[in-house]
Amino acid sequence: MDLEGRIRYSEPLRNHTSFRVGGPCYAWYVPASVSAVAACSELCRKSRIPFYVFGGGSNILADDGGYKGVVINMASPRLKSISAEGTFVRVSASVEIGNFLDFLAKKGLAGAEFLAGIPGTVGGAIRTNAGTFDISGSRRWRHLGEILEEMEILDEGSRIRRIKASEVRFSYKKGPEGDIIILNAVFSLRRGSGPAIKRRMKEYIARKRETQDTAFASAGCVFKNPEGCPHSAGELIDRCGLKGYRVGGASISLKHANFIINEGKATSGDIKTLMEAVAEKVKSEFGIKLETELNLV
Repeated sequence: MDLEGRIRYSEPLRNHTSFRVGGPCYAWYVPASVSAVAACSELCRKSRIPFYVFGGGSNILADDGGYKGVVINMASPRLKSISAEGTFVRVSASVEIGNFLDFLAKKGLAGAEFLAGIPGTVGGAIRTNAGTFDISGSRRWRHLGEILEEMEILDEGSRIRRIKASEVRFSYKKGPEGDIIILNAVFSLRRGSGPAIKRRMKEYIARKRETQDTAFASAGCVFKNPEGCPHSAGELIDRCGLKGYRVGGASISLKHANFIINEGKATSGDIKTLMEAVAEKVKSEFGIKLETELNLV
């Protein structure tokens, strides 16, 4: 069985999450090839060992008690590649979104600028159908599922398969489901001007800096915007007067009410308690149940 790669035991997850919280996992494994990813996932399944595929750590709340399983980190340079053929781009799931966008700008390929400023990896972005409101102010939600053509995955049996994007039910902040591991993706883009593409990326990044708190460790927006509601999750939390509300070392950002920030010494327990308090307050005030968009590990 091919388990080529690097492994560390009792690796603290706080060293790898954007929230800067999380206890040790049983094993932190960085596979050196797709076959090693398949072998590890197959071994874990057969041995009934929990495993979690880790990308950039930007949408995760890791428990301070640790993770009693294997974390498969797809960070090896040998697992990262990007290539273009015409307006189609094939990219490994482990490639950081920023590097993906830099490649597109250099190639003069437009259509993915709305991803600018979103942290993490391409695979994580597909899993959550990452997106944002269009920079034009049109309230149109631009999301990754719009430009995805197909994916290469490891299925529940650790077999490599190709899936057309049309086979996936993409919805608001919801991508492919199931116990799969995304390996590669193909995106359909369009020809554009490199300088114009970079300018639009800068506009998206500037808007995020204006409206989001980037001075502290966080995991971005904590709650999804409720469907059918004219107000965003952040607006509902703000209307409850919760900006600045804190539990231990965690607090609601004064800049964006849907951001929980780690002021330096927050625990995962602080963050979870704060999330519960926010959800309870919004439910009490507006009768709306907020749904988290974080992955709890």
